Amino acid sequence: MRRVIQMEGNPSTAIKLDWLPEDLEGVALRLARVDQSAFEIGDLAMRWSMHPPVELRQLRRRNGEAELVVSEIHQVPPLLWLLFSEAISHLRASLDNVLWYIVSLEHEEISDSVARRVAMPIHRDAHSLSRWLKARVEDGLHVFREDGPVAKRLRELQPFATTPARIPSNNPTLAAMLGCEVEDAHPLLLLQGYSNDDKHRAIRIAVERERGGPTDQSPSDQGWFRELKVGDVVSTTRWGEPLVYESSAAALVERPSPYSALVAPATEVALLHGWVATVAVPYLVQGTPHLTGLPYQVELSDSAGSNRDRLLAGGGVSALERLRKLTTDRLTAARSATPTFPPTSHEDDEPYAR
Repeated sequence: MRRVIQMEGNPSTAIKLDWLPEDLEGVALRLARVDQSAFEIGDLAMRWSMHPPVELRQLRRRNGEAELVVSEIHQVPPLLWLLFSEAISHLRASLDNVLWYIVSLEHEEISDSVARRVAMPIHRDAHSLSRWLKARVEDGLHVFREDGPVAKRLRELQPFATTPARIPSNNPTLAAMLGCEVEDAHPLLLLQGYSNDDKHRAIRIAVERERGGPTDQSPSDQGWFRELKVGDVVSTTRWGEPLVYESSAAALVERPSPYSALVAPATEVALLHGWVATVAVPYLVQGTPHLTGLPYQVELSDSAGSNRDRLLAGGGVSALERLRKLTTDRLTAARSATPTFPPTSHEDDEPYAR
């Protein structure tokens, strides 16, 4: 059976890949999968959040008060952290693939033991990187000599660079509204940390977190996401006095040490993808960032054409941009939904009485 899938790119974005060697087309496909994963993570997290994952119950007290109590919290779908883990693996491997390509251009025969030591170096200070470069030269890889172009490019991408890259933990404007600090992290240290954590334990997803409050509160009054557990009281009023309570649960990923922020996993993956695809990979290959970068949406399943054809037909709209419209539509639908009345328990009932 003959089947052809027509791939339609974004007409407003011209994909230019004249700088990308054929041997690195696989890297571009990896990165397209990362963008796809970022979208899937965001979509899955939103659908989980709208379930809703936090179930509430009214607890009527003898003193005439009514408390809104957390009665159940639904687990975040395991697919979310599995997709996050996959994306981190592809991002890390993309950098290693590019560096191996550069080395293989200069060195035709490399022993297996030396080959295993060729990976994207990540160092917090210039001295540590210099030692790594010297060790690779001693392995016979002169491409890593201190005064060479590869060493220069590697230095410029490190956390200690003069103008290091930064991935914010939250949108600065939103953080200012909510009274939160923004944690800036270097993308290489994030990739290293997430990858190392994933080798020893599952990447931690903080699931029992919610932001909410009466609708007459401003965002700054409501505060940022707080951890919830079954039995927590989220709102109190007098029995018989209606109070509209709005809430928004979120699945957040905990950044690896030395960082500590809880971040939206789809945004974290998308920002890391943006740096790798538009800064790190082009800079390693040609010495200057290629602002148009690589295509985001690429047909990765069965289709006609070569890998280059797939890439040139790719879309120029990032996962974050695609998620924005989806988020707006779902929030509009959620806000227009009819309020529900949670079931009621009394003070003598268990397990909700304290």
